[in-house]
Order: sequence, then structure tokens, then C-alpha cells
Amino acid sequence: LRAAARRIRDGESGLLRAALSPDVSGETVAALLADFRRRHAGLELELHELTTAQQLAGFAAHELDVGL
Repeated sequence: LRAAARRIRDGESGLLRAALSPDVSGETVAALLADFRRRHAGLELELHELTTAQQLAGFAAHELDVGL
């Protein structure tokens, strides 16, 4: 249990809820995902394509962790 808690605390496991603008190119998304997976292999990524307004609503509702 302590090891699991440490991995979560250190960002080595868990869920990251992220949103990208529809304006971000597929090439950029592919590069970001490849880098993310390389650096954070133990994290699960939930990725959403949302407008800025939708991202702000998601943050306000505590449904997103990060947006781009």
C-alpha cells in the first residue's frame, strides 16, 4: 500500500485527465503522446479534444487536470 501511495505521489501511477484544443495538429498530438508515454509509462492518460470554453468548464467541474 505504501509503495502504491508513493507511486501516485511521485506521478508514477494514476490517471491524468487532459484536454487538447481541436486546433492542435495530429502530428503535435502524436509527438506529445510519445514523449508522455516515454516519461510516464505508469500513468493512464484520458485525452479529450475540447474547445477552450469546454476545457474551462471541465476545470471548474474538476473533470480535467490539464489542458493545452
